[in-house]
Amino acid sequence: MSCSRNGCSTQQGASSAASAPLSVGAAPPSYPTVSWIRTKLKCNLTHPVRRKILGAFIVGSEARGTARPDSDLDVAVIIPHVRGKTSLRVTEKYQAHFTGNSQKPKWNGRVVDVQFFYPDDLELGRYDKIEMARRT
Repeated sequence: MSCSRNGCSTQQGASSAASAPLSVGAAPPSYPTVSWIRTKLKCNLTHPVRRKILGAFIVGSEARGTARPDSDLDVAVIIPHVRGKTSLRVTEKYQAHFTGNSQKPKWNGRVVDVQFFYPDDLELGRYDKIEMARRT
């Protein structure tokens, strides 16, 4: 299915099995790409985000290796500085447009929780991170 105006795909990841905890010898889980994140931000019906994405990382419980099947997928998105706004304010403004998790993007059945950071944000350095591929 596509957004009618701009052709944005609304497809999710392949299967919910990819979000299960890893066992010894298991293949790494499938993660969204930067391209997928860009499309989801651009096509968001309540608050489209058309900022340049410099990079993105999986953070939170998934990056720490403590995610459960019902955990959300935290994504740190690196964007250029927005004049007069902290990255926290950009994130809060984006998050304020959702009334619940059902409106947020989903990957393999997991809610994707986006947080914006600037390239020089020290807080991002404190996170365990998995770098996301640019494209599949």
